[in-house]
Amino acid sequence: MQESILSKIIKIYAKLIRVLRLCMLVLGLSFLIFLVLGLTSLPFWARYNLAEYDAFIPENPKTILVMGGGGFPSEALMMRLWYTKQLALKYPLTNVIITTPGNPSDSLSTIFQMKQYLITNQISSSRILLENKGLNTRHQALLVYDLFKNKQFEEPLVIVSSPSHMYRSIKCFKNVGFTAVSGQPTTSVMLETDLRISGKELGGKLLVPDTGNSISFRYRFWDYLKYEIEVMREYLAITYYKLNGWI
Repeated sequence: MQESILSKIIKIYAKLIRVLRLCMLVLGLSFLIFLVLGLTSLPFWARYNLAEYDAFIPENPKTILVMGGGGFPSEALMMRLWYTKQLALKYPLTNVIITTPGNPSDSLSTIFQMKQYLITNQISSSRILLENKGLNTRHQALLVYDLFKNKQFEEPLVIVSSPSHMYRSIKCFKNVGFTAVSGQPTTSVMLETDLRISGKELGGKLLVPDTGNSISFRYRFWDYLKYEIEVMREYLAITYYKLNGWI
């Protein structure tokens, strides 16, 4: 009886070891593929394709809508606000909608500070509308739609959001009833200065590999690794939204 129980325990243990080894193998291969893809341009183009979906500015935009992107200040949010400011200054007759959850009366809240940023940058407060209840992209699209009356949802709407978020945002707003939606992805611009420099100029040690002249290794490779995570997360979100019929 005791031997039978012991043999069962040994079998279960052996199975667990095999499962653990298989998991470690899959994780190892996944990590290797992740690194290899970072050496190619695929992460860039995957992100680019999400960013460029209906990414254009119509001749007569009526409304500019900036999506929330973390707290204030954050890299994503400041990029979105900068692009919004540029568009609002270029098209002075447009309204600007800020959609992010928070208390508009609280001077420390993100939505209040987003509005103040635009006002500080010469965007009149009379042009700014706030949607402060939406908790995700679908929810925000529904609530923003309620702000429009008399079929104004047929007027050109430009959404400002991060590159990977552009496809899902536009699809969501079209799904709830907006008919003329386009996007302005908040793409960053490469520094115009040539950053290549020899290790000899910096006094580097001879035994340490000189990577000063390799812009790809110093910057692009790491950017592409971040793009991979960003794109994978967004593809999962897109799949979830499609399963729910939201896009």
